[in-house]
Amino acid sequence: MKQLILNPNEMAIRKVYWPLLVQGQINTFFRPGVRLCSAYRGYCERQVITLRRIEQLGSDQLGIAPQFSEVEKVFASIEHIYSKKIGELNKEDFQGSSPDVQNATALKFHLGLIYNLSLDELTDDSHVTIIRLNYYNHEPMTTPKKQLENLTQNGLWQTAKLPPANANGFDTEKMMVTLINHDYPARTPLLWNSAFHTFNIAAQSLVLVPGSNEVDKEDLKWTLEVFRDDNRFIAGGLGVGFKDESLEWLDVLDDSAANVGAANFVRKDENGRLVGYNTDGTGFVQGLQENFPALKQLSGKKALLLGSGGTANAIAFALVKAGTKLIIANRTETKAIALAEKINEFYQLPTDKQARGCSEKQLESCLQDMDLVVNASIKGATGEWEDYSSLAGTDLGLEYNLQTSQELLARLPASCVIADVILGNKDTPLITQAKRLGLPTMDGLPMVVSQAALAFSLSYGQELGLAFSQAYQAMKKAIK
Repeated sequence: MKQLILNPNEMAIRKVYWPLLVQGQINTFFRPGVRLCSAYRGYCERQVITLRRIEQLGSDQLGIAPQFSEVEKVFASIEHIYSKKIGELNKEDFQGSSPDVQNATALKFHLGLIYNLSLDELTDDSHVTIIRLNYYNHEPMTTPKKQLENLTQNGLWQTAKLPPANANGFDTEKMMVTLINHDYPARTPLLWNSAFHTFNIAAQSLVLVPGSNEVDKEDLKWTLEVFRDDNRFIAGGLGVGFKDESLEWLDVLDDSAANVGAANFVRKDENGRLVGYNTDGTGFVQGLQENFPALKQLSGKKALLLGSGGTANAIAFALVKAGTKLIIANRTETKAIALAEKINEFYQLPTDKQARGCSEKQLESCLQDMDLVVNASIKGATGEWEDYSSLAGTDLGLEYNLQTSQELLARLPASCVIADVILGNKDTPLITQAKRLGLPTMDGLPMVVSQAALAFSLSYGQELGLAFSQAYQAMKKAIK
């Protein structure tokens, strides 16, 4: 059962206390546990919230949200919030609370009744959170704007632990926030925070992962609304699982995202709109050119792309735009052909320069005079196909796959670059075999650095007069 998630910009108030609240006689509220900003259902100092009168109580156990009055609501800001053990509360802590909650004994009874907690669960060592409010009693406010802190308040998101140099919270002037679907050593904070430091920008990069629940489309929509509302948000990244789903919630799509049907980077423009980009393709090409001078000019070069998924799609468009003659190979031939036709139609390519699709079983006939081979498939990535090479099929088992891949690599020109978009703790089988044969290779790291540098340039390049190469070199230095 999905954990009940409530709007962190709202505070529920029982009917019995509503008249006192409206009259301004209550401005202190208690909540069980530690409910500070980064905690589940926590609140933040200076946060603007809507107080809503409960019409019907809900239930966490049953996943039933409370029902609120649609008419009666009060706007307030949190003046102060702190947490203490019940046994440590003093007279000052109860100032502004309701008349029936003026000491520790009354508080235990009060919380036990409202939250269905036993006396064993409410002892002197139990923590409570004290929330003091300032009311807006004059002209009506507009709907309170969401804050970045809201992202972690309801348990939907939490700070990723594995990315190096990841920020610890939201306490900074500006923020770059990336969403990934599982915790792994993402390089985004290291790259962006190094650039922020190099160019003296008061900002931080923070990577978030889902909390205990799956992030569905409505959750993602709400998250992007937070990005839009908070002026501290300047840019963000969208990882696997969020690239496609985010499109309908963004305000503007760059051609790079519209053509591919996925966005992996979003920035806020001068009008406060969220603009989606896909830096996979251009990032790959620029990373390739930074590391292989012979490929600075891709016009007329021949490239073989393995895979036809989201990342492959973006790379395919970018390679053809740069002038390569492209062959796309995929286990499902119709997908490779469909991608090739989409590219040919978009760029209106003449017959002799058109991209073409084929089955991975036809690879043997595709390798002559090849300048570049790119793996953008799931073969070699963590999971079921981790030990398989992307240059051969999987139907006949691992031994056949690796043997066939080795034979096909041996047919390539000695100058052919073998690139893999996968970035892991070890080389993929394709890269391992290519190195054994002395072929030039590139793993996913240059693409990661290039993508980050490209996104950074989109965010700050014009404002600071920074070229892509400056951002790339700063981030490359950080990786080293």
